[in-house]
Amino acid sequence: MSGAPSLDGRTFVGVANDPGGDVGAETRFEYYEESDGVVWARYEGGTVRLGHLVGRRDGDDLDFRYSHVTTSGTTANGHCRSRIVVPDGAPLELHEKWEWESQPGTGTSLVREVVAPAGRRAKELLYAAPSDPAWADELADLRRPLEVDDRA
Repeated sequence: MSGAPSLDGRTFVGVANDPGGDVGAETRFEYYEESDGVVWARYEGGTVRLGHLVGRRDGDDLDFRYSHVTTSGTTANGHCRSRIVVPDGAPLELHEKWEWESQPGTGTSLVREVVAPAGRRAKELLYAAPSDPAWADELADLRRPLEVDDRA
């Protein structure tokens, strides 16, 4: 049984990625999850114009394929295994090990859940202007780098 809550309806943002990966601090993910473990997400931002991922969840582990179009118009796809991590008193994290299938390259990345202040939606935080003082502290805290648990 999983110790982490459902990913359904949660928003994540890229925090750290190895060189050669397309996900960055401007990339945001909208996750959905079915009760039988099917997981999918839509993602965009930074060098990713539009992307989708689909796969399965087994406990706190995810196994999925991803595919996206970059802002330069190229397509890319690959495979990723992620571990859902629930830090004490912090937002959910996905510690990821990915590999391209459309080009050479492998790496690790970290995405973190966007938790908006009470009464606000996570999407408001993500789409706020970076200079908006109402969101400055939340954006800075959200993007603080952490070590990636690469046991995924």
